[in-house]
Amino acid sequence: MKRVAAAAVLAVLAVPLLVAATSDAAPAGTAKPEAQRVLVISLPAVTWQDIQARIDALPNLTRLLDSSAIGGLTTRTIDRSTRLADGYVTLGAGTRSVGTDSDTDGEGFEVDEPFGDATAGQAFERRTGRNAQNGLVNLGVAGIVDKNEQELYDAEVGALGDKLAGADWSRAVIANGDGLDVEELTGGYYRRQAVAGLMGSDGRVPAGAVGPELLVPDADAPFGLRYDNDAVLREFRDVWQPRSVVLVEGSDLVREDVYRQFATPVQRDRLLTQALTRTDELVGGLLREVDTERDAVMVVGPVHPAREVRLTVASLRAPGVEPGLLRSGTTRRPGFVQLVDIAPTILDRIGLDAPDSMEGRQFEVRDEGGDAAQRRAGIADADAAATFRDEVVSVVAVLFVVIQAALVLAALLWVALPARREFGAALHLAALAALGFVAAVLLARLLPFHEWGHVAYFGGLAAAALVLAVVYRFAGRRDPLMSLIVGLGAIITVLVVDVLFGAPLQLSNPLGYSPLIAARFSGYGNLGYAALASSAVLLAGLLAHRIGGRRGALFAIA
Repeated sequence: MKRVAAAAVLAVLAVPLLVAATSDAAPAGTAKPEAQRVLVISLPAVTWQDIQARIDALPNLTRLLDSSAIGGLTTRTIDRSTRLADGYVTLGAGTRSVGTDSDTDGEGFEVDEPFGDATAGQAFERRTGRNAQNGLVNLGVAGIVDKNEQELYDAEVGALGDKLAGADWSRAVIANGDGLDVEELTGGYYRRQAVAGLMGSDGRVPAGAVGPELLVPDADAPFGLRYDNDAVLREFRDVWQPRSVVLVEGSDLVREDVYRQFATPVQRDRLLTQALTRTDELVGGLLREVDTERDAVMVVGPVHPAREVRLTVASLRAPGVEPGLLRSGTTRRPGFVQLVDIAPTILDRIGLDAPDSMEGRQFEVRDEGGDAAQRRAGIADADAAATFRDEVVSVVAVLFVVIQAALVLAALLWVALPARREFGAALHLAALAALGFVAAVLLARLLPFHEWGHVAYFGGLAAAALVLAVVYRFAGRRDPLMSLIVGLGAIITVLVVDVLFGAPLQLSNPLGYSPLIAARFSGYGNLGYAALASSAVLLAGLLAHRIGGRRGALFAIA
């Protein structure tokens, strides 16, 4: 009997491990024919909800996304809020990195462009000692390298560019987000941070265009400038050669995002629609130059909108890749990838191994998420849920602490005033409701409260906690300890069952984690594990006491 009991305990403990192991081992689209060229389309400051709201106005982008594997891209680098330079430097390093947060971050130039009393190439040689005869140079590379050497992530700035150069792959960047702020509120004129995405550690990109030839005046556009799509396409055709990686930025989106602080809410929406529509036309022109049988096309959002942290766009269309949901080894959750995963994915798709310095992992493709429209809607909904979670998380935490403090004070008052012992039943129910509050917060993810708003959410939590308290009280009507046992067991059951099914309740939950924070994407969050551990310890003690003897100890261990 002892052996049977021991085997049963081991089986109980082993089941979660086996389920977790098999869930991560699911097939993930392993066929990887090597791409002959890679086009990276950068859509800065664009969220999935932005695209969903304008889906009929973006036919080219929609067709590309619907024929690709897609995911929500977490843009967090070192700090939660990411600037444009942080995003591109991280993209090029494959490891969390930062820019300098100064005007020099945007100083990417063609070598023969005027810069002060010289050319950009001459200024680059003065700053770095390197002679650049052609291509693009980043005049702020020294500051970027110095800044990242002060951080704790051992980022090798330009690691992607160096790896491509070592394998004789050409690189090119086409971007120009320039715009003059006459009130000098936005800082700087040059917004060419995209150069950092494909530059090597020497601060150079061999080819591309970032100069004023890409722009035309437009009185209706932010800062009075917009892309000349025809000029962008001409430059693209010049660099779109075999064994090339080309990054083309939708730079009208950069100007639009910076300009938002000057515009009214209605005008912001109009300007974003205008910028996305022009970018969609550019995407259509780019795709006409792409051979879908040989080339890979990635869409990435290297930075979230300036006014709020959100999930941006990621997609991959390449030989051997079927439409589905993206995930990576850094997230282990379908539908989510990280900015650090971009560089390893580019290298993986052309048959190169990522350097050891890159913490990111290549994209994997999961055949799930429904049809194309359902995949897009699902990721947009996940973004909305994550945003809602971040709005309520501090309120939930403060509310829980206040409830505990109020219960302690009420209990002390009840003990100190024997004449008021008639409040004992109400206090008991309130304590059980506080216990039910934990399970209620977890179970609330089963309903779309992010669509219903804060009043519905907190009202739902209060009602669920009270209902659970009544259930716990009824279970312990003959034995008060049973109320605690059932309440603690409910928390443990919800948490264990949740993680066995991939932890859907932990994602975007105040007691779990957020994809916007990007500290964790699977398993238990800190607060969720704290609830599980404390409930398990208390429940084990109660079971040992309630059952008694060796059998009680075995139940407690299990």
